[in-house]
Amino acid sequence: MNHNIANANTPGYSRQIASMTTTSPYTVPMMNRMQAAGQLGSGVVVASVDRARDTFIDRRLRGELSTQGRWESARDSLDQVEALFGEPSASSVSTLIDRFWQSWQELANSPSDRAVRANLIEQATSLADAIKYDYNQLSAFRQELDRQIVLTTQQINDLASRIASLNAQVAQVEITGQNANDLADQRDLLLDELSKLAKVGTIVSPNGMVQVFLGNRLLVDGMVGNPLKTATRSDGLAEVRWPDGSVASTSDGALSGLVEQRDVVLPGLMSDLNAVAANLITAVNAAHSSGFGLDDSTGRSFFAGSGAADIAVETIFSYDPNDNKISETLKRGDFDLTTAYSYDNFNRLISVTDPEGFTESYSYDTVGNKISSTDKRGARTDFVYDLANRLIKTILPELECYTSGNGAPTPARPEST
Repeated sequence: MNHNIANANTPGYSRQIASMTTTSPYTVPMMNRMQAAGQLGSGVVVASVDRARDTFIDRRLRGELSTQGRWESARDSLDQVEALFGEPSASSVSTLIDRFWQSWQELANSPSDRAVRANLIEQATSLADAIKYDYNQLSAFRQELDRQIVLTTQQINDLASRIASLNAQVAQVEITGQNANDLADQRDLLLDELSKLAKVGTIVSPNGMVQVFLGNRLLVDGMVGNPLKTATRSDGLAEVRWPDGSVASTSDGALSGLVEQRDVVLPGLMSDLNAVAANLITAVNAAHSSGFGLDDSTGRSFFAGSGAADIAVETIFSYDPNDNKISETLKRGDFDLTTAYSYDNFNRLISVTDPEGFTESYSYDTVGNKISSTDKRGARTDFVYDLANRLIKTILPELECYTSGNGAPTPARPEST
């Protein structure tokens, strides 16, 4: 009685019941028959102390704990995915897609307005960046789930080892004919914890030890644990296996939920997001390449990339307050290839620096004629004009040319007449 009261709040404790049995009677004459033989009862003794435990309920409870563990891991995963997408919000993909199409409508109404064109590029860049961010975050979260699978496998092994250790202690007590009630309670509590991580089955042996099955394989066989291990798959993710290398199947529990989220749910979301990006790239590029730019160029793509992982605006231009183009950036995978332009106080182009850092430079006379250019190798070309500002001579780094009457350069000075 005192033991039950003392452990009323102990997790996993089972109420213990004393089973009583009568003791051997005394053989003495009966009180009312002094001359006749009779028996006098000598009382009772405690034959055994048993746990008030229902094995059927234990099996049902552990089955439900496995289901709970699976759905709790799914819930936690999907909560993080929901937070990642942030729908609806001002920065969500759906909102940015709406703004992107609105920018195209504004451009259709004012096709030559550079401010409107710049806004379209800005909206397109924000949309592409948001799609890539969400895709990369899903990929990173998949790696996090993979880490949790490894940790959960380690937890399963730890619980299995502790159950095997308790099995040994239970056997030592019960071999003496006593019940190891408190040890069995501790073991059942560990089995409950284990059931939440993976669906297991149990068989209690006559010696009091319990065998634990994961699928059709023994995870705990008496005093011996059969620990799981994780191996790296061809895609770099972890796979739970038995020591002999065969794959360990889990039909329920937190481990099963994590594997499902990593291998089914997240890849499905990533595939859907990739399809959105791929369709957007294809549709917009088809329309854009058939149109004409302000410089009459055509056949140019609007988006670069092939899907959510690498979608980007093909070319991004920036301009100074005088409407001079000061940069042009081409997207090539994870790299930005930027060409920079600089101008003098008269808005004349004086240098162009390519993505590799090589620069071409130009100089002008007081009336705006270009009088020299220096190429990426440092080779300088000079230009000479007459009083009417007509080009009459081009001095190349290794050759001096004159301009003929039809405007074509000739390598030698014409003979005078």
